[in-house]
Amino acid sequence: MSKPDIFGILVGDIRATIGINQNELAAGLFRRDKLKKYESGEIELDKLEVDALLQRLGKASDKYFVVLDSGEYRLAVMRTWIQVYLRRGKLLQAECAIRKYETEPSMDAPLHRQFLYLMKAELLRRQGASFSQQKQVILSGLFETIDSHEFSDKIVEYNRLHLMELFLIERYAAVLEEEGDKQSAVLWYKSLIKRFEHEQRDIADRQKLYPFAAYRLANFYFEESQFDEALALVHKAQKLLEYSLISNTIFVMLGELEIDIKKKAGYFISEKEQTYICCLGEVVGQYKGKWRENYYPMYLESYLCCVNDMIRERRNVWGIKREELADGVCDARTLERIEKGQARVQKRVKQGLLKKLGLSELKYDGGIVTNTYDDYKQYEKMTNLCDQNEKKSLDEAWLIYQELLQKASLKYLTNRQFREYWEAVLKFRKKEISQKERNRRLWAMLDWTLLIKRESKVFSGWLTVYERMAIGEIAWDCEEDEVEELMPLLKEHYKRYKGMAEQVIETGIYGQISYCLIRGYLKQKNFQRAEKYLNLRLTQTYFEDRGMWWSYLLFLRFQIEEKKRGLWEKKNPLESDADAFQWAKMAWAVTKSTHEKVLCHFIETYFQRHYFISAEYLD
Repeated sequence: MSKPDIFGILVGDIRATIGINQNELAAGLFRRDKLKKYESGEIELDKLEVDALLQRLGKASDKYFVVLDSGEYRLAVMRTWIQVYLRRGKLLQAECAIRKYETEPSMDAPLHRQFLYLMKAELLRRQGASFSQQKQVILSGLFETIDSHEFSDKIVEYNRLHLMELFLIERYAAVLEEEGDKQSAVLWYKSLIKRFEHEQRDIADRQKLYPFAAYRLANFYFEESQFDEALALVHKAQKLLEYSLISNTIFVMLGELEIDIKKKAGYFISEKEQTYICCLGEVVGQYKGKWRENYYPMYLESYLCCVNDMIRERRNVWGIKREELADGVCDARTLERIEKGQARVQKRVKQGLLKKLGLSELKYDGGIVTNTYDDYKQYEKMTNLCDQNEKKSLDEAWLIYQELLQKASLKYLTNRQFREYWEAVLKFRKKEISQKERNRRLWAMLDWTLLIKRESKVFSGWLTVYERMAIGEIAWDCEEDEVEELMPLLKEHYKRYKGMAEQVIETGIYGQISYCLIRGYLKQKNFQRAEKYLNLRLTQTYFEDRGMWWSYLLFLRFQIEEKKRGLWEKKNPLESDADAFQWAKMAWAVTKSTHEKVLCHFIETYFQRHYFISAEYLD
């Protein structure tokens, strides 16, 4: 007998904690009895349905590592390609991809149709279609899940809404504004801002929703000479984006608007402040005017993997035959069809195969398995404290870790990896163990599911939550003597994300691996390879919507030029080789404009150590 879906039980706990009924949560998505079965763990839901439930509960869906069967994963890839084409201005390809998605059997579900309307609205906007056409498509999308008789700006205040609904509402307001009905548009913007400011929506969702509405409403206040109101909106939106180092198009546009407001209001603006934001605009604006098209939020999905591919690749890593893995679970022919993506993996079979491979059987994995949402909130608090990397915050994080460990059942792989990963990472950051000991412990944890006892630690395939976190931790701050050992592993995983859609879906681990590979080639003095990977990563970054790391990549560009030209410990380096040091100046400017304290400190230390000057000299 298959195990219940524990994530459905968790969704029920969140709903009960917030205090809303099943009818309210499921409205427009599906019948109440379907939600009841999901919350009792009897059934699994389509990914878009689970996303919508979480978003209506004010929780971010992209914080979870999601294992999908080949059919669902293929649809997620198709959704991503449509948005990649749109963001790159490839409108013909986008139109073809939309038509192809329309032919899928899942189009009888309202959320899939709603996604299509959202994409069609974006396509029409970029094609310069009439406002009436755009509004018709937007409203068709909204009415998939919202009763058309209730449609007014009041729905934002009184209804539980998910991301696609809110994205469509923001677009509706923007079209009203652009066709000249500014007063109606402002009512919608104000209702959205009020909702985002008072609702306890997860910060990851607010980063997508708030900045767009804040930018449009701040522009209106600016035109009305309501400067204080405009600046308050701009500053809050910037703070949200800084939280995850997102320095994308909307961040630049908010910075430019802030300077315009301050000038008009007669506030003092330092030359440095203007230089920083202009520099960031120059970096992001490499592709002429196209990048400004990308400030509308998109429904990008992340941290997804295909269970069919995971089973095939993990079996190969283990070096076992199909017959051996299938024994006692299914026949070898069925396993072959599963691995080729020709068969849907039945729940019982999936659980059996993953258990034999030592992997988590969860569809949604949030880093800790529990039936109580309070534990997830404590887990998130712990990770945030750990990121601060200060003694007081690390001590508090350690106490939370100990409390969670007492509650976490170790029958789940995720919880066993939670224990080993955070024990090693927190002790290392508290300076209780060495980097070498931390890495030894993380490699030992990886050995549970990847069998890496062999001399060559090279393997490829989908990684679980803590596998990717462990590799990232080891690679991020590797020392000179570790580069040779890590480079083959990083290359294998870089190759894993061949298509652009997979790179967007796995933007976190893909971006981290790219960064570490560039650093590795730099340490090996293979400048040609380092430049190749850096240029590729920079090009991809221009079109992304999150986690851009501009400053990190630009400082890598400087380090490549620095090593190539042998500039270390020269007197007056900025004057002696301006071409190389322009990248350091740009990295410093972007770092200051995005308030990246860790990198800012690193650059300051770097210039003091190697050039005997203050980094302020870069201004």
